[in-house]
Amino acid sequence: ERSMPRLRTLFFCEGLGDEPNWTGPVGRLSLEELQRQIPDFKDREVFTCGPKGYMDATKALLGAGGFDLGRYHQESFDINAEVSVQPVPAESAPGQDQDTFTVHLARSGKTFTMSAEQTVLAAAKKAGAIVPSSCSQGVCGTCKTAILEGTVEMKHNGGIRQREIDKGLRLLCCSRPTSDLVIDL
Repeated sequence: ERSMPRLRTLFFCEGLGDEPNWTGPVGRLSLEELQRQIPDFKDREVFTCGPKGYMDATKALLGAGGFDLGRYHQESFDINAEVSVQPVPAESAPGQDQDTFTVHLARSGKTFTMSAEQTVLAAAKKAGAIVPSSCSQGVCGTCKTAILEGTVEMKHNGGIRQREIDKGLRLLCCSRPTSDLVIDL
């Protein structure tokens, strides 16, 4: 707020807990409180991120207040949320003439085969591997893992830094194999 004078933050405590001197709103955001705090909310773009229940409640609250949901945007990093991802065809790497590859997970000892069309994350989960992941779109970085042997084609959306790539890390959600792999899982 100090560096952005037009930014205003609002905090709601669900309950007082150990803060008996809290003077702000207590409970959850209601339509009445939204209208009081942000009277022009219908003229704004709304961006939300959080657990599915929170985002569903936010969307319902805005809809009940007559907000144009065409200007409502949400992004989920909820590990349990269902994410619909359109498959992106992999481009053939030079010299790639293989349709399936073998993947070995170094820590768990699990080995499976996968298609060159699948992402490593999707194939690993299908094979029963436990892989930390969230957005499945190359943004959050949760599935960042070291590729110990082999190569992948990765098309990410900002969830990994170049220095991490240089160290051998890849986002499994947006990586497709171009050779057999050994992964640090």
